[in-house]
Amino acid sequence: MFRVLFSLFLSGLLAMQAAWAAFDSADFNHADKSLKLLRITPNGRDVPAGRQMLFQFNQPVVPVGKMERDAQEIPITIVPKLDCQWRWLNTSALACQLSDKTRMKKATRYRVIVQPGIKTEAGATLDKATQHSFITQRPKVSYKRFIKWTAPGMPYIRVSFNQPVHQESVAKALYLRSNGRYVHKLRVVPQNKKKTAVFQRVWIVNPEQELPENTPLSLRVQPGLLGNEGSEIGVEKRDIVNFDSFPTFAFLGVHCTDNRDNNLHFLSGQALNLSIERRCDPQRRVTLEFSTPVAVDDLKAALKLTPDLAGGRKDYDPWTRLYRGNQLDRAHHAGRTYRIRLPELLKAWDVYHLQLVENGLKDVFNRPLKQAADLQFATNHRRPDYHFEHETAVLESAVDSHVPIVVTNLERLDLDYSLLTVQGPQNRRHVSQPVNQAQDIAFRTPLDFRALIPAQSGVVQGRFTTSPPLEREWDNRFFTQVTPFAMEVKAGYHNTLVWVTDLATGLPVADVDISIYPDTYGTFAENPAILAQARTDKKGIAMLPGNVTLDPQLQYRVYDYNKPRLFVHARKADAVALLAMDYRFGVDMYELSSDYSVSAYSREQYGHIHTWGTTAQGVYRAGDSIQYKLLVRDQSNTAFVAPPSGPYSLEISDPTGKKVHEVKSLTLSEFGSFAGEYKLPKTAAVGWYDFILKAKFTEQSWSPLRVLVSDFTPSPFRVQTTLNGQLFKAGDSVAVETRASLHAGGPYVDAHSQVYAKLNQDWLEPEK
Repeated sequence: MFRVLFSLFLSGLLAMQAAWAAFDSADFNHADKSLKLLRITPNGRDVPAGRQMLFQFNQPVVPVGKMERDAQEIPITIVPKLDCQWRWLNTSALACQLSDKTRMKKATRYRVIVQPGIKTEAGATLDKATQHSFITQRPKVSYKRFIKWTAPGMPYIRVSFNQPVHQESVAKALYLRSNGRYVHKLRVVPQNKKKTAVFQRVWIVNPEQELPENTPLSLRVQPGLLGNEGSEIGVEKRDIVNFDSFPTFAFLGVHCTDNRDNNLHFLSGQALNLSIERRCDPQRRVTLEFSTPVAVDDLKAALKLTPDLAGGRKDYDPWTRLYRGNQLDRAHHAGRTYRIRLPELLKAWDVYHLQLVENGLKDVFNRPLKQAADLQFATNHRRPDYHFEHETAVLESAVDSHVPIVVTNLERLDLDYSLLTVQGPQNRRHVSQPVNQAQDIAFRTPLDFRALIPAQSGVVQGRFTTSPPLEREWDNRFFTQVTPFAMEVKAGYHNTLVWVTDLATGLPVADVDISIYPDTYGTFAENPAILAQARTDKKGIAMLPGNVTLDPQLQYRVYDYNKPRLFVHARKADAVALLAMDYRFGVDMYELSSDYSVSAYSREQYGHIHTWGTTAQGVYRAGDSIQYKLLVRDQSNTAFVAPPSGPYSLEISDPTGKKVHEVKSLTLSEFGSFAGEYKLPKTAAVGWYDFILKAKFTEQSWSPLRVLVSDFTPSPFRVQTTLNGQLFKAGDSVAVETRASLHAGGPYVDAHSQVYAKLNQDWLEPEK
């Protein structure tokens, strides 16, 4: 028998193997013929209340055969008594097997006496009686959680235990201690008031009397917890949780950040400071700080803020957007404060006056604010900023449209750009574009790319910077074209289809010159290396070579902005269009299918080669000769075709991954096939043999064939695996028992074993 214990957690599985090493211990192989009891398990304190007790002897006691034993044959006494099903697991290990209903009890001390009387075949027995004891899991606290506070010194705490415990024992074992000295008794009630049982796994505890304010507290447990199965009481003595009662209710001021992200704090009664360093960023949230939680609706009713947050509107209440939680479902710790953010951003460059009248605001414990609050603070101008969404843009040449950018408190945009028209490229150009002034207002203004193109059509790309300068490099690039053309490109392995239509009418455009060449972003190449050219027909379609010609190693399929990629250039008369064959112009193929079954998959040269294989028979035995035939096919645009004839190489690996045969150089026949034979050794490993085909003209490899090698001998044993339950939750221990037994009876021992634990997500459906 092989036994594996592992614990199941939310984050995964932890497997630990605990093998009963009956045949590899020094004691077991000792020459002494006297019978000895090496160990009894379980052993120790707080052991799991399991379904098995094991007695391991130092030598074989019984022969292989009938392994079950009647209780009358076993001179072992267990107190309290267990309904043991006695069985020899192997010739030297005796087990008391229990069912789910008869398993050991928790919180119980078991005493075991093994009397002489168990004899080996040679007649050896124990010299004297052996006594053993162990204690199963005793009650202890496993989890705690604050449920609510009904007063500054009245917390309600949900306490969970590792087993049902008696209500009275909880009241005696758990207590609150304040200031490290004073003891406060607890009231203990069930979590569900409808459950009246005195033994429960979860209890709600709270002080019998309200505790003093602003006091350090600790919930402690001491020995005395009593479980519902055994009489052994819990021995825990520790702090379960440390916390504090709430202090006196007070307003602690206003918090915000300035335009440099420094924290600012304003206190009631401070003089107004209008310096730049003491002004709040109007685009960051402002919060009010209190010593204890305050309800949002109470603050809304008591707060007087000028100017008001609604901007004078009567049909709008900004406070409706705030979360209404009271923050009373957690522990309070000394020094912790409670903030409520104002529900709206404040006006830029303004002075705000905040007032809270005495006794006008109450905290969640209904305690009034004893001291009125009156303070002023000021906001700064909005930080210079922009928002640019259209890094890649296409403007129809016959429509007066522009690319917008949203700006705030900017003076100027400086564009460094390159230009491409039918006259050719013009690189490293610069222009400054002033921004209309509207202080502290975000508004759209056009980036006038049309003015940069001295023609009806062209492409402009580059970067812009701002004044005042902003340290941003990720969203200031642009690639914009003014064109009458809409261009669709389908890049295949064997050919590339380009379809050009008119943006104004949607009709195909004939006689457009199409060229494909590599280039980079940033500037336009003066004389690009053209890889393919074509002209559109009356349907607006041009056919050009595919990836196998243009980019056989997919070196131009890149994401790096600075690396070269393929561009498709379209020109007719004085109109141009330019499309980069990358993700900026890419179409998500999943959007074209309702079931998301269509996807783009570009492959390198020879990436469409397919391989198959066949053998003379289905299964082979060690010592046989495997006669095999491999078939290789490439693909054209319409059908399978003959692949390159070679050279290829073939490797055959056994089930252990070891290479057992190799054909270093082979050439395919005119039919694209290769036949061979491999002689299996008589000692060949049993399992699947993999055929791996490689070629010197590519780094790819193929797996055309797998062959099963078997000894055709039925297994002499059967394997059964059982768990110690049917339903488990996170943190539970799961015992996996794997038993191998001969078909004729008796255990199958000394075999290598592997146990895999796999956790799968599944639906949980209640039984009907």
